[in-house]
Amino acid sequence: MTIWFKVVWIVVILFNNIAIIRYVIGSTANFQRSLDLVERISLIVYGLPSLALTSLSILILVKRKRTFTVPIYALGFILILIMIYLSQPLFQTVRTEGWLYEHVQRDPVRVTTDGRYKYYIELVNMYQRNRSERLIVTNMLTGEAKTIQIDLDTRNANGVSRGRGDWGWAIMEPTDSPNQYRLVTTKYLKMPEKVFLIEVEKHVSEKLENLIVFVMFRYWA
Repeated sequence: MTIWFKVVWIVVILFNNIAIIRYVIGSTANFQRSLDLVERISLIVYGLPSLALTSLSILILVKRKRTFTVPIYALGFILILIMIYLSQPLFQTVRTEGWLYEHVQRDPVRVTTDGRYKYYIELVNMYQRNRSERLIVTNMLTGEAKTIQIDLDTRNANGVSRGRGDWGWAIMEPTDSPNQYRLVTTKYLKMPEKVFLIEVEKHVSEKLENLIVFVMFRYWA
């Protein structure tokens, strides 16, 4: 009975440690973001007591290598129940987006004024160190979709908002050159306006500082 009790106790200790590690990794998206207020409170309420109980359990198991008295059995049983109880919220509340899979936000599909392309913006893992932003462009004639990386630098954004009807985080406008479009961010991205020159066929984007720079670029090109 002692052996089986020890085995169960060790399994619960391992399970509890896995719950703590998984919660920390998941809540920080593998250390790509910081803990928010709710996650910090959960870690304090469930994680720290779990860590203390696992440490106490390991200490008891090391000190009591052979003989277990009735009080030790009772204490171990209580510790096992509490550790199981504390590990459940750590498993259930941990976030997996931005870690096990991308957390993607996107605006509605819009069509360029010349009717050649459908497009929308995807914000991937916003506010994380491994964030990225991309423009998805689909040729209306062929149906071919292309992904173009754009550097919106959403780390400095004060959030994003959504509108009603025909709205978007950026507007894609044709230029005088074929397959070259201008992408201008809107008020729905809460950051200073940014302008990009999009080369659709080459799948590349070039950030322009402002409209004056864009005009100068077009004039000297």
